[in-house]
Amino acid sequence: MLVVASVLFPSALLVSWLITRTYQTQRQVLERNLSESVQALSLLVDATLREREAALRALATSPELLEGDITRFRLHVESLLRTENEWIILSDAAGRQLVNTSRPATTPLPVSDVLAGSQEIAWGGPTYVSNLTVGALSGRHVVYVTVPVVSKDQGRLTLTAVLSTAAIADTLLRHGIGLDWLIALIDREGTIMARSRDAERYVGQSATDRMRAAIAESQGAGLIESVTLDGVYSVTAFHRSRHTGWTVVLAAPRSGVLATARTLAAVGVVVSILTALAGIVLAASAGRAVVHGVNTLVRQTRTLGDAPAPAPETGMDETDLVARALVEAAHALKSREAELERARDDALAASRAKDHFLATLSHELRTPLNPVLMLATEALADPTLTAETREMFETIARNVRLEARLIDDLLDVTRITRGKLVLEKRPLDLHRVVADAVHTVRNDAVAKGVTLAVHLDSPRSTVAGDAVRLQQVFWNLLNNAIKFSPGGGSVRVHSTTEDDAVLVTVADEGIGLTPAESVRIFQPFTQGEHAERPGGSRYGGLGLGLAISRLIVEEHAGTLVASSPGRNRGAVFTVRLPSTSVPELAAATPEDIRAESGKPRSAEASGLAVLLVEDHAPTRTVLRNMLKKRGHSVDAASTVAEALALAESRRFDLVVSDIGLPDGDGCTLMRTLRERHGLVGIALSGYGAEADVERGRAAGFAHYLTKPVERVALDDALARMSRSIPSKPPE
Repeated sequence: MLVVASVLFPSALLVSWLITRTYQTQRQVLERNLSESVQALSLLVDATLREREAALRALATSPELLEGDITRFRLHVESLLRTENEWIILSDAAGRQLVNTSRPATTPLPVSDVLAGSQEIAWGGPTYVSNLTVGALSGRHVVYVTVPVVSKDQGRLTLTAVLSTAAIADTLLRHGIGLDWLIALIDREGTIMARSRDAERYVGQSATDRMRAAIAESQGAGLIESVTLDGVYSVTAFHRSRHTGWTVVLAAPRSGVLATARTLAAVGVVVSILTALAGIVLAASAGRAVVHGVNTLVRQTRTLGDAPAPAPETGMDETDLVARALVEAAHALKSREAELERARDDALAASRAKDHFLATLSHELRTPLNPVLMLATEALADPTLTAETREMFETIARNVRLEARLIDDLLDVTRITRGKLVLEKRPLDLHRVVADAVHTVRNDAVAKGVTLAVHLDSPRSTVAGDAVRLQQVFWNLLNNAIKFSPGGGSVRVHSTTEDDAVLVTVADEGIGLTPAESVRIFQPFTQGEHAERPGGSRYGGLGLGLAISRLIVEEHAGTLVASSPGRNRGAVFTVRLPSTSVPELAAATPEDIRAESGKPRSAEASGLAVLLVEDHAPTRTVLRNMLKKRGHSVDAASTVAEALALAESRRFDLVVSDIGLPDGDGCTLMRTLRERHGLVGIALSGYGAEADVERGRAAGFAHYLTKPVERVALDDALARMSRSIPSKPPE
């Protein structure tokens, strides 16, 4: 193919150049001929009209007309006319015809508005030449050439030569322009006056829009490519007469210009085919050995993954060299494949170990928090406790929730950095969220000797957001401010309103930020330059807090920015959140909110026989007490074996089970209990990944609660389960 292409390519270039040059040359010749011919035709039309004008002016001075002898004048005019395609009209100032040679002398003649209008123009100076019009008596397409006349008896008269379109066509076509060329005459309004082809059909119609636009835009002459009214794509020249304003159009079919180019193209195609055939024969003859060698190499290449074989002999030095190289490559490939398989197995093992570690870490971190949160939320529902005690339990619950959120963030960094957070937004008082965060860090500030100056002065503080997530943001900002402030320093928290947003700033007097740090610190796992200096590790942290905080704020349609005057001059973090208007929320008191948080969200279920499976003793104890307090009978097990034994010994309504158990898996246990005893269950697990939840539901758990579990969530699940469990038959 390369041999054939090397021959064809220069030939194709040469033929293309010849075709292009031939077309350009013929086009130039055609355009020159068209321009010269159309100008000559325009001059011919002007000469014909000037001849008529001269004849009219001669008649205007005839003795018969000057003496007012209209009868003798008519006889004189009739003796001069040579054809029926033109005639003479004598009219007065009102347009009344006194003589019309196209009608007998005794025929009454009409009054013509056209003649009256032409008389005014003719008496104004120049000879009047009309556009194409329809004769009042003949009904034919005609044009008028009018000159003024002074009569002793009649006063101001005009003489008009009336030319039919046939007379105009005779003038245009008498010089034998080519039969395939189109000649047309267009008046000042763009109407076709004469045409060499299909005149009966097109005379009196408007020229094409393209033609009329070209005439209007030109300086009197031009050359365009256009499609004629009868659909012929043509090269068209036109020339507008300064004397009449009429335009002569001459169009030559473009196909004639392309005829020679087509011939050359056909010859070029034939030559190319013959050359290609010759090249193919030559390539087949000269390349047989190459093809054989290449096929041999291809077969060897296809067996690279198999056991290496000796290099084949092809009879060509070049292909033999490649064959030996392929054998060497096969040996190297086998070695690399073995290495890759080992690396893949190691990577898969590491990935499985990482997943197992993260799941175990999640379980181990969440499990100790579970009894704490359950006890705290259970205490909040006890109306007998004092307000101070309830506030302490509320603080415990709030911080456990926050710790659980932090665990989620640490174990699912990818979800956080991609912005896939699930937020529970509702109208809330941002001042109270900030105050809760301040309350959480106050002990740390006191321990370090840092003063917290809080001035929440914004007149508007209601926003739509997730209270726990926003508290996490301000806890991060306050915790950083305290951590990086010197002992005896101060942290200032201030709020204000700007446009339709609430701004909360947290300013400290700590180590400050460089301009580069102000941007970089919001990237995950990134810390300031202090972490790179000796002793920088004393500040601790993984570099996730600010990245998570910015993401949370942006998910609330807000912004979080940092600024600093410089190193050791403190830093200012500004949170901007769009405000909303909910007056009743703003009017609520902290006591109202605490009281509301202690109310159960749904009716509590009671009287159920519950099989509790939990290997964590503190959690098992708290859960058993809570369930009994709600009127349920509870049997507790710490292993799968104990649970199966209890299920065989008595009847249960539902199962409340952990997932990670010492001797098995909670999902397997649930599946067995469902198959043997038709039980349904509630899962309480430290494994909170999406795959874990789906696996639990597939096993038969109707509800999957991730530790630490709140009292309200457990009560909601129990209430729903109670409604779905059939009533016990009477004993």
